[in-house]
Amino acid sequence: MPIRLAALLGLLAVVQQATVFAPGMISTGNVFGTTFTPDGRTIYFNRSTPDRASLTVYQSTRTATGWSDPVVAPFSGRWRDFDAFVSPDGTQLWFNSNRPFSPGDSAQRSPRTWVMDRTGDGWGEARPLRELAGIGRAEYFTSTTRNGTLYFTVHPDGTRNSAIVRVPRRGTTYGPEQRLAALDSDSADSNPLVAPDESFLIFMSSRAGGAGRGDLYIAFREGEGWSAPVRLGDDVNTPAVEFAPGLSPDGRTLYFTRMVRTPDDRAIVEENIHSVPFDAAVLRRKLRG
Repeated sequence: MPIRLAALLGLLAVVQQATVFAPGMISTGNVFGTTFTPDGRTIYFNRSTPDRASLTVYQSTRTATGWSDPVVAPFSGRWRDFDAFVSPDGTQLWFNSNRPFSPGDSAQRSPRTWVMDRTGDGWGEARPLRELAGIGRAEYFTSTTRNGTLYFTVHPDGTRNSAIVRVPRRGTTYGPEQRLAALDSDSADSNPLVAPDESFLIFMSSRAGGAGRGDLYIAFREGEGWSAPVRLGDDVNTPAVEFAPGLSPDGRTLYFTRMVRTPDDRAIVEENIHSVPFDAAVLRRKLRG
């Protein structure tokens, strides 16, 4: 049954007021993005400079008294690394980077998709997803389902618009790439966070009708397609920029980043990770009316 228009016009509170996540420890005004290991004990996130010239993945461990002092993740710190995502089963960590494909080469002009496999308590060597590295584009914000289907953002070089693509896993390879036309708009659509069972997708869009320069939307899987995207409520979206959605391992908490920019939009004033209770099943029922 399609989602009713009346419900679309009033996406009502399925979450409480969002709060800053681990202020002063993890949220220090220059961070974005959130992903956890399946046991919830390790978090990966990004720290950056306001101009994004430097991007580094950090990690922190949950202790009896809270989160440990963040440290640079072992695989990061040299290149522009960001948008880490731990697969639902914890066996892979995906991220984006401008690091060279081969030792001794120059850095890539645009970020590409990289992956590492779990090896004991750490991660193996990072390798690029070469079969999808299109010429003249950048790739951002990968997330995966339990069966290995990838979702990420493609951004043609020299343009402002971006789009979300789905890439099924076929054995040990991936493809063909499928653009999610049902979610497209005339503006930038990016940061796709797919549910482990592929039942819903949360993403950022700057399409008309939002509260700010970037809002978070949700779409639900319907057969082989997707429902019309619905903007999450004012508990999440504000006149600031909301992006980089993430979920707790149990799926009951939504994490996202809120970025405040200068009035002329030229600089970032502050960006912190926020969290809010979340229930996709309740939300879907409300939307169906």
